[in-house]
Amino acid sequence: MGKLEGKVALITGAGQGIGQGIALALAKEGAVIAVAGRTESKLHTTCGLLADIGARGEAVVCDVSKKDDITAAVDRTVELFGGIDILVNNANDCKPGPLLSVLDEDFERSFATGPLATLRMMQASYPHMNSRGGGVIINMVTSAAVRWDASNYGAYGSIKEGMRSLTRAAACEWGKDNIRVLNVAPHAKTPRVAVVDGQESGRGGGFCRGYPAGTRRRSRDRHRSCRRLPRQRRRRLPDGCHDPARRRSVALGLTAIDSIRSSRRRRRRQSSAR
Repeated sequence: MGKLEGKVALITGAGQGIGQGIALALAKEGAVIAVAGRTESKLHTTCGLLADIGARGEAVVCDVSKKDDITAAVDRTVELFGGIDILVNNANDCKPGPLLSVLDEDFERSFATGPLATLRMMQASYPHMNSRGGGVIINMVTSAAVRWDASNYGAYGSIKEGMRSLTRAAACEWGKDNIRVLNVAPHAKTPRVAVVDGQESGRGGGFCRGYPAGTRRRSRDRHRSCRRLPRQRRRRLPDGCHDPARRRSVALGLTAIDSIRSSRRRRRRQSSAR
């Protein structure tokens, strides 16, 4: 029996790439999957892959830029599986490019499929998670927003940073309801990344070359981290720390202390080696 046995996951943009990989990873742990996206044929491809590993997946056609589609997708998921435990906001239609090439209509669609769609999907899913005693929301953001060279990623990064802000607010507001809200900034070998890498290679360097040692993960490696997130336990915090914002501050403080201690231990080992 997997760690997610009996859980229901709704994943947007699950017809290919990262969304498809996450669907397969969660299904291997026992979750049933609502495979959401715009292109029905791609959704059925993912459902076929789920069936191949003995998992259940149902196609849910949804254009996240449309509020009615989001409401219908959530309602359809609840109708099929009885509720929602895990939500993965993965779909987003945003193209990297120089700031001077960004068109109003493209940026507006990026916002509609990014922060606005994320907010709507979280709002629609919240009552169903709350009624089941909690859940996990994973919002896919980007490492491009914190690159040392942000050229060509200004619009794209700003959209994803908006999603990060929504994630942090939801984590503070809904923590008391046992709903965890998390960001994941993936970088994997997907069809979209292949296109971006090809464009940047023409300018003398690919996206991946901006990472130390050219580090890049395969899609399924990155998805394993998403598979673990819904079942990770919270770190024990001091008794009486009930306020979500304060709990988060304490958690960050503990993390910082651990980092300092690790640095001190590392320096002591280096000194001893000399």
